[in-house]
Formats: sequence, C-alpha cells, structure tokens
Amino acid sequence: MPLWLLGLLVVGGIGGLVALMHALGLSRGLTFADEAEALAHWRRNTGAAARRALLGPDGRAALIDGGAGVVWTMGADSTARSLDGARIRTGETGLVIRFPDPGAPVLRLPPETARAWAPMLAPILEKRA
Repeated sequence: MPLWLLGLLVVGGIGGLVALMHALGLSRGLTFADEAEALAHWRRNTGAAARRALLGPDGRAALIDGGAGVVWTMGADSTARSLDGARIRTGETGLVIRFPDPGAPVLRLPPETARAWAPMLAPILEKRA
C-alpha cells in the first residue's frame, strides 16, 4: 500500500471519529445541572462535605458554603479549591480568583457570576480588606 494512501486512511479515520463523537454530543463541556451535582463534584475533588452550593448563571462554577471554596468545570471534568488565602478581585470584566496554590489556574468568571455571588463574597472581601 502506498504511504500516501495509508496517511489518507489514518487522517480520514481520525477525522471521522472526531466528527462522530461531536455529532453524538460527547464533545460538550460539563455543566452542573443543580446544587446537588455541584456538591457531589466538590466532595469528589476535596473529600470534604458541604451543605450548600450557589451555582453561577452558566452552570460552570459553584460557590460552596458561602465562600468556603469554589468548584468549577474544566472541559468534561471538574476541579475544586478552597478560598483560604485566595486573592479575589471583582470588576467590570467579572470575577478573578487567584489561589495560593501555584499549580491552580487563575479562575476568571463572567460578570453575571460576579453579580450573583457578590452578596456571599462581600463578607470575605471585607475581612481581607
């Protein structure tokens, strides 16, 4: 078999699988359907129990127990961090959270989420000011 034909079959096969997975909806990112799902992801990621989760408007992040931590989606999975020691900044561009853990990403959330979480984050921001 000529090399160009083998290359065409490999590229076509991979492209076909990607198209099929996308058509079946398997390329969609995770969103939390409700508070219970966000709490389950918090427990799975941290091992800690929590009582409440306030979902962001887009369902991609949740504030846990009024500021104890945040759980958010990353592609088809989730991750979570405590807000202890985190630097939180709100502004016109949204909510920016920098965690003290150097391996954690900088979490940037849209302005709608900043507005929804403002009442619960206000006491945390006042303590740190």
